[in-house]
Amino acid sequence: YKLIRIRRIIVSTLIKRKESTANNKIRTIEIATALKL
Repeated sequence: YKLIRIRRIIVSTLIKRKESTANNKIRTIEIATALKL
């Protein structure tokens, strides 16, 4: 259930920061790797 919360937070942050898509991609990759760890 924590993963669902984190994903919702990621989605909200991505929607808030559509201006910097490059940074969003980098962040999503970092978060994805963190979740895998």
